[in-house]
Amino acid sequence: TNQIKNLHLYDGDSVDIFSLRLTIANKVTIEGAVDQPSEYALEPGMKVSDLIRLARGPLSEAYLQKAEIHRWNPDNSTTLITIDLEKALQGDPANNIPLSRWDRLKVYTREEISWSGFRKVTISGAVQKPGVYDLSSNTRVSNLLLMVGGPTPDAYLDRAYLLHQHGDGTYDYQYVRLSDAIRGDKDADLLVQDNDVLAVYKNTEARFIPEHSVSIVGEVVSPGNYPRGSQMKLSDLLSLAGGFKPNAGSRAVVTHARKIIDGIDSSLKSKVVDFDQQRMTPPDNDIVLQDGDVVTVQGVGGFVDHVQLIVVRGAVNKPGAIPLTSKQMRLSDAIREAGGLRPEAFPDGAEFFRNPGLLLTTGQRDLADTISRLSNILNDSQYKREQAKSDIERLKALGSAAADTAGPASAASVNSPATAVVASQLSQHELVSKPRVLTSNDLQPNGNIAVNLPDALHKPSGSDDILLVDGDTITIPEQPTTIQVVGAVVNGRGVLYKPGATLDYYVEQVGGFAPDAAKDRIVIIHAGGGLIPANKVKEYHAGDVILVPTKVLAEKIANNRPTLDSIFRSITNSVLVYRLTTGIFGL
Repeated sequence: TNQIKNLHLYDGDSVDIFSLRLTIANKVTIEGAVDQPSEYALEPGMKVSDLIRLARGPLSEAYLQKAEIHRWNPDNSTTLITIDLEKALQGDPANNIPLSRWDRLKVYTREEISWSGFRKVTISGAVQKPGVYDLSSNTRVSNLLLMVGGPTPDAYLDRAYLLHQHGDGTYDYQYVRLSDAIRGDKDADLLVQDNDVLAVYKNTEARFIPEHSVSIVGEVVSPGNYPRGSQMKLSDLLSLAGGFKPNAGSRAVVTHARKIIDGIDSSLKSKVVDFDQQRMTPPDNDIVLQDGDVVTVQGVGGFVDHVQLIVVRGAVNKPGAIPLTSKQMRLSDAIREAGGLRPEAFPDGAEFFRNPGLLLTTGQRDLADTISRLSNILNDSQYKREQAKSDIERLKALGSAAADTAGPASAASVNSPATAVVASQLSQHELVSKPRVLTSNDLQPNGNIAVNLPDALHKPSGSDDILLVDGDTITIPEQPTTIQVVGAVVNGRGVLYKPGATLDYYVEQVGGFAPDAAKDRIVIIHAGGGLIPANKVKEYHAGDVILVPTKVLAEKIANNRPTLDSIFRSITNSVLVYRLTTGIFGL
């Protein structure tokens, strides 16, 4: 080094600096279960105990009965030397041998030398902290429950399962009565083995427990499900449900479910409990309810919970609302309560209205909706067929126009101005009318009912003296003085009623028939008698409507006679007949 320091360099000198060899010759290695496994410098006379000391000693889990030294041979092979590490640390010369360069000392753990198990245990189910826990020797079920915070309040303590998993893939399990194990019973407090699983079930998982509830239905203020309290009685449930409604009967029926008593199935066995008239105090046989019980409270038939009214309007002496005091009250009774008819009253034209909801059942309403939908489908299908036919007729018309203007049909003639004019005119014609959409309202009554008031007043309690219901409305018009003549006449208008006058008289008063009148299809609409052909009318009455259809309209009526007859038979009020007819005929 001093020579290098004193060495002078001159121009043109060359200096070579050599690198160190990658292979370190004076080292030894220790690996495995020691505190600081690494490579260390080989000191002269170094032994196994010295290397262990440099590595800061073995770990607690180190297996000291056996360690291995892998020694390098000049032919680049290794020789395995087995030593007792515990004796080497005690200075035994046979095991605390000197080390050579590149020796590698391997210190094993106990798990690497021999199988010591998973040392884990699993607890699942109804415990505070289920999971996998480290297993210590002599751990019992009670210790494990303490580790997880104990069972939950809903845990089933009469039986749990301790599952043992063996190394050969087989299983077996033991029943554990947790209540006894927690109390310290050694027979129940089983030892837990490595890799065991303790399953703790909830009460609802280990056995059938019905929902702690009861139900009450029927005529109570608040029917529904209610939690069943301990020793809950029928009177308690009735109080929770708000008590009886005014229309409730004097008894309640309690039906049990899911009960086996003395080996006999008592499911669906009912008990009847009668209450006093006031129904304010519990009865003597007020029973204790059980889980799943259903209490039913029936009503009183014919009970009326509100004042029922009918209304009489028009030409009576005392029009207005009248209380319906009896289920046997009839039309004649209502007129009598209204003070009777006034002199100007027209009983033949009496109108009667009833809530439409009372005239059809739910099944009939559903059927009407179904018919409405089916009718619309069929009408739409027919409309499309007729539309296709009209398109064909248009094409024929275009071909005829082209032939008339340019001789035999050709591309030039089809595109001629005359053909274009015809095509434009045809395109603006609606050859097929769209069908009318039939709604469910068209198939349901609107509440008007035909009545024969004169016969009802003449024969009280007879077939025409109908029974009344809540909401009925009776309207008595005043005596009419004219007969209306409408339709295919010269000047349709009202004509002063003349007793004994014939059809010809009334037609003459409006200027006679129009040229297109269908004289053989005239119909008369009586105020209280529906729609009648003119040739069957023997006498005309004030308030009648004489309807003279056109020939075209008469033909359409004839072609659809079965349908119209069915419709007219279903009409039960003269006003409805008049409205329907004016709607069809456009009058």
